[in-house]
Amino acid sequence: MRSGPRLVHSFESKEDADLERLFALNPEVKTLYQWSSFVVVVDNEAKLGIFDPCFYRNGESFLFEYY
Repeated sequence: MRSGPRLVHSFESKEDADLERLFALNPEVKTLYQWSSFVVVVDNEAKLGIFDPCFYRNGESFLFEYY
């Protein structure tokens, strides 16, 4: 028997992160930001960056840019 859709992962995006600073530090981030249909912004003690959750597999996205 087939069931309906279920939540597999939930992400919290840090929308208040300073992306302009990130774009200046790592120009590839801006390309990913413009190219992706949507991104998750990561801003914590370990890293600042973005990833595309469409490519999230096995605990991480293989399409990301961090500084």
